[in-house]
Amino acid sequence: MNIMDESWKALRMLIKKTMNQNEETAVHMEAFYTARQNIYATIRNSQINAKNSIVDAGVGFRVMVENRMGFASTNHMTEESLRKTCKRALSMARASSQDSHCVFPVPGSLPSVKGLYDPAVPALTMEEVVDTAWKSIHAAESHDQRVKAKGGRVNYTWGWRGILNTEGVDVQEKTTSTVLTLHGVGELPDGTVTGICSDYQFSRQASGNPEELGEAVGKKVVRMINPQKIPGFCGTVVFGPEAGSYQLTDALIDALSGENVQSDRSAWTDSTGDQVASPLITLTDEGTRSHGHSSRTFDDEGAPSQKTILINQGILHTYLHTASTSQALALSNTANASRFTGGFDITHSIIGEGYRTVPRVYPSNLVFTPGTSSRDDLLSEVSKGILVESMDGFVQPGSGVISARLSQAYYIEKGDIICPVKGGMISGTAFQWMQSLSGIGKDMKMFGNVIIPSLRVDHVNFVGA
Repeated sequence: MNIMDESWKALRMLIKKTMNQNEETAVHMEAFYTARQNIYATIRNSQINAKNSIVDAGVGFRVMVENRMGFASTNHMTEESLRKTCKRALSMARASSQDSHCVFPVPGSLPSVKGLYDPAVPALTMEEVVDTAWKSIHAAESHDQRVKAKGGRVNYTWGWRGILNTEGVDVQEKTTSTVLTLHGVGELPDGTVTGICSDYQFSRQASGNPEELGEAVGKKVVRMINPQKIPGFCGTVVFGPEAGSYQLTDALIDALSGENVQSDRSAWTDSTGDQVASPLITLTDEGTRSHGHSSRTFDDEGAPSQKTILINQGILHTYLHTASTSQALALSNTANASRFTGGFDITHSIIGEGYRTVPRVYPSNLVFTPGTSSRDDLLSEVSKGILVESMDGFVQPGSGVISARLSQAYYIEKGDIICPVKGGMISGTAFQWMQSLSGIGKDMKMFGNVIIPSLRVDHVNFVGA
């Protein structure tokens, strides 16, 4: 047992003692607590820019009284601090408005999920982490002398997550996480520089492949040398996994959120049973997926994880739920409470995530069922279009409108890649694109909360540079 394990056991007992000291029978309480260690090295301009190891532990209390919810958190792990934090949450509950749908989950049978913890991760030394970063730099820059590693990060995290509530939930689990990222550019003799090309590796294991990461970035950079301006047109776009993992999936998550359905902000409110996407699309949320980067035995309220079919052959089956949204809509809880949501959220950017915030609806592993076509197969049927490997911009919540600048893209004619694209944008609505989807690849790639293949979409507007 290491020091963190011993500290975790002591923290758990201290939280139990704090909750047991509550003498008000009408009060319902929940404690979400974590103890995590993070070791990382960052890359900047072909050098190791920073390296560090950080330990963080804390607890967030939610207290419910008369259908009023209050929240407070602390990272001071003393009996006095926990007691004051719990009282602060109770005071905030009494000052809050009533919500008859506020509930905490009851205990359930937890599934067995493989691959959540690799003991090799906490055994890593800083020297090994730095060496992994250097290997990715070397692999990228040795691929071609014009390639330069501009940025990146090698990040390993391990630790505990636990939940206690007055309904009887008492769960905990130990996990590890590995994230390797690298961003590169091409610096040419005439002084011009290509756009940034990136690659990512997300896993639960210590055995990342920095050489593969660096080589992938090097190849992408070389392919982007000498881009050409292309006039605008309406045609077919093939979204590579990285391009599809951000704006497109953000639109789907927004529409599938039980919170947004409850408040009538979802584009798919009251659409269960409807054909909301191409029959080619089957979308699942898989909290129990073996070795999934966002797999877990329970969500961030303590509800047992599960596999949920969200869209089956284009037909909407259900939404993503927490205990409260499922109660409000009289639907089954899909165990999608999360305190580690992706995308940009102003609240999380200010106060942080995890024990510092309340749970929200978010997928565990959002999985697109792959097709049978290779990337070449998808491209071969494109008369005129764009292959988009990465793009910048945000999706508009609710409407799903996307206007994205292309950072890595290629022009296609008659199934062949003609040249890299210089500048330009694509615009349209994510939900219309999902209806116009004409092909799905088998090239699955795992990101933080998304596992996605290449997607081919017809009738997309390309705006030339």
